[in-house]
Amino acid sequence: KEEENKNLKTLNLKEVLNLAVKNNLKIKRNQNSIKLQEIGVHETKSLYKPKIDIFSNYIEIDEDRALASRGLNPQRTMEAGVKVSQLIYSNKVLKNIEINKLLYKSTKQEAKALDDEILYKATLIYLNIIKAKEYKQIIKIKHDFIQRNLLFAKQRVQIGVQDRSDVYRWQSELANANIQLATSKKELKKLKVELSNLLRIKNEYDYLEYGLNSKLFKLLNKDAIAYLKDVKVQEAFTKNIVHTHPRLKQIKELIKAKNEHLQMNKDSYYLPSIAFEGSAKKVLKRGGEASDLPRTWDDKEYQAVINLNLPLYEGGVKKSKIQKNEVELIDLKLQYNDVKNLIIENVRKNYESLSHSYSKISYSKDSLNSSKKNYELIEDKYKKGKENIISLLDAQNSYIVSKLNLSISNIEYLVDLSSIYFFSGRIDILLDGIKKEEVERKIQEIIKDKNWKI
Repeated sequence: KEEENKNLKTLNLKEVLNLAVKNNLKIKRNQNSIKLQEIGVHETKSLYKPKIDIFSNYIEIDEDRALASRGLNPQRTMEAGVKVSQLIYSNKVLKNIEINKLLYKSTKQEAKALDDEILYKATLIYLNIIKAKEYKQIIKIKHDFIQRNLLFAKQRVQIGVQDRSDVYRWQSELANANIQLATSKKELKKLKVELSNLLRIKNEYDYLEYGLNSKLFKLLNKDAIAYLKDVKVQEAFTKNIVHTHPRLKQIKELIKAKNEHLQMNKDSYYLPSIAFEGSAKKVLKRGGEASDLPRTWDDKEYQAVINLNLPLYEGGVKKSKIQKNEVELIDLKLQYNDVKNLIIENVRKNYESLSHSYSKISYSKDSLNSSKKNYELIEDKYKKGKENIISLLDAQNSYIVSKLNLSISNIEYLVDLSSIYFFSGRIDILLDGIKKEEVERKIQEIIKDKNWKI
């Protein structure tokens, strides 16, 4: 199975995010929502375009009525014509066009926010896969350590310098390591299946491992924390959230749309609608009784109507609509402030978490360096019979825990950084190099201050 994994095609994070954009069903549905709203805009605009109908009528009445009409209505008549209607002015229609445009913009931002959630989820699963892979590798190292010492213990028993107690203990440790290894493989497989389902691809890929020095997670070729820990950069990012976060932009467009709706209902008290309607028809054929009687008019007929309509009273419906709009508008503004505060608080917490996880990396490196030296020293003494198995196991576990802590700290740092990007509305900088360059340019503008130091 290890050989099979080596032959698997490896995907990096950019490729994974591109596959999410291309294949994920929720993202596809979000795109359809945008298209439907765009169609709604065109549909509303069509109300201001002329409507033209061609019609044809066949009319037949009884003989008595035809004779009594004295030629006005023959017994059988065939006629054809055209009807044209055109809305000249309607504040309601104009406002609805503007409202639908704003709803279209809002839908685009909502789709962007939902897409970002998918990209963020894919990023977290990807990073958890890396953590699971590293965990499995570390447990494999532990497994190999135990196997090596088990073999050494057996050799010492064979030459009669030690009893079998160490052999039994190493065999017990090896069994536990095998359980941990099996569990780690199961967890890794589970995460790969989850990511494959999200991307709608077969579970036949491996994933590139990223670490602290990975270029994708750097800003201006330095660890991102070097800039993001600075208060000026944090303040600039936080201030700019209202202009960059799609969820806030979505609600702002909804507020604009609701304002238009409110104004439309207020205007309905005094703004009329004006429409034109015209028709022309021609009698093609007459037949039956009274069809041959003389007439003082020809077979052509037309009419034109200008209609002005102003509803004066609708039983208090207008007032209720206005009150409802005002309450909905207040609710949207409250929602905007609530979401904004929540986003800013999440970003602030992630700044703090990023700083802590970065510090933990340094501590974990120191711990790993010391525990490795200690393990090598104790193992050497154990082989010479100067240390017991308890001391060696303790040193080994300390070394393994230090390696795990370093691996976890690295991934926690990348998760915190990705979370900052997500809650700032910038998760796509992991996917789009141009977006990343824009962020880097803004950072460069901030650090032009001579007193700014990394």
